[in-house]
Amino acid sequence: MTAEGGGPGGDGGRRDVAGELRDAARVIREQLWLVAACALVGLLAGLAYSATEESEYQSTAKVLLLQADPNAVVFQNATVYTDPARERATDIELVRQAPVAIGAAQRLDSEEPPGVLLGKISTSVQGDSNVLSIIATDDEPDGTAALANAFAESFVAFEKETQYRRYRQALELVRAQIQQLSQGGTQGLEAAELRRLRAQANNLRVLGSIGTGNAQLIERASGFGYETGSDVGTGLLLGGLLGLLIGLGAAFLRDRLDPRIKSEAQLLGILGEIPIIGRVPRITRSPETQRAALERFHLLRTELEGSARGNGGESVLITSAMPGEGKSSTAANLAVAVAQRGEAAILLEADVRNPELSRLSGVTAPGMADVLRGQANMEQALHDAALHPGGKGGPTLAAAGMVPFIPAGSPGDDHWQLFKEEPLRSFFGALAPSTSLVIVDGPPLGMFSDMAVLARLVDRVILVVQIGQSRKRAVARLREQLDLADLKPAGIVLLGASVETDDYRRYSR
Repeated sequence: MTAEGGGPGGDGGRRDVAGELRDAARVIREQLWLVAACALVGLLAGLAYSATEESEYQSTAKVLLLQADPNAVVFQNATVYTDPARERATDIELVRQAPVAIGAAQRLDSEEPPGVLLGKISTSVQGDSNVLSIIATDDEPDGTAALANAFAESFVAFEKETQYRRYRQALELVRAQIQQLSQGGTQGLEAAELRRLRAQANNLRVLGSIGTGNAQLIERASGFGYETGSDVGTGLLLGGLLGLLIGLGAAFLRDRLDPRIKSEAQLLGILGEIPIIGRVPRITRSPETQRAALERFHLLRTELEGSARGNGGESVLITSAMPGEGKSSTAANLAVAVAQRGEAAILLEADVRNPELSRLSGVTAPGMADVLRGQANMEQALHDAALHPGGKGGPTLAAAGMVPFIPAGSPGDDHWQLFKEEPLRSFFGALAPSTSLVIVDGPPLGMFSDMAVLARLVDRVILVVQIGQSRKRAVARLREQLDLADLKPAGIVLLGASVETDDYRRYSR
């Protein structure tokens, strides 16, 4: 049975898609400032780029693309197929060929090479239209119209010359056929074919003399080019999107490099074989969080009762990997919760190096160290301590309470002599008849090797891990020390866990 837990096995221990999404949401929530800052920088960068980008000017000349095929004249009685889309695509490609660019440069009498002029030209066709737009772009507005018109005129002339050569080639082909038939005689079918070829030759001569080519200039560019400038909206969009992506990447990288444990999944990856027996929300000044936390400590006490090993004299060591992870707060809150239930329990402060509970309660000596030194007896060391929430620094309490308390006692440098097996065994033996539960606030087990003796003498060891505070490497070292000392903790109390405190507020109305 676990109060709020569930071990690493089963569905609760697997990282499913929902768990991954929750973890991603947590990262974004915790690093929202970084994501927002990167997105803002991206927006500003996009705005700055758009503002500094030089304006450009454009002028457009339009050409009508015609379709005339000399084959249709030569082979009047044959089915000649031409693909309009293919011919249009060919014409568009011809605009950007060297002969057209050379002709445009000659018309402009430009000192710029034809290749440079060609880099300022683009083309477009709207849908299936046969109207080709030739667009000239430059950073000066007064030359774009002349450039567009020069390319349009050069293209029309190139098409006209190309068509003229095609008619001439077709005419030569027809003349060759006429000459061949004339040499063979002009009787019957040969005479009819000869008349047809002569008519075709006449048509080709006429078309070659009046042909205007497959393109006609229907709209000339005039005046100054219109300013296209920089697209501020596009710059902002791209800059903001890039900044957002960088922010998200930085947030997940920062979370991965963060040495602190940020989620249950990370904790289970280190201490997965140890069950979580309690999840406690972060205790603030809010009454809702205090009530929710206190209820969790009552649940923890219920869990300890359900897994008790015997009758009376149970001892539970509350420890952590490093200082500042909430072990003293957990021990004090658990003692208050037990006292509220009317049970006989003693809060024992075994952290003689850093007696936080003594400072919280104002009770100092005599205490545990004095009893172990033989300078006081158990009755002198046992005090009634008033614990109150709301203090600055030190343990954080969810509720006030009066608890039986044995402080750390008089300070000294004899920690290694005090925490020996036989004196400690006698100490706990003397406590057993007077209480049903001893809650031991021990020092960080991951820092002091002498505390392994204390951990072996108590009935159960509970590890305290605080989300956002406990460090991965420290918890990993603690696991190694537990394995070396052959210690099996009873469970983990997770502080700062995600608990819906609003449920307590709504239910308690």
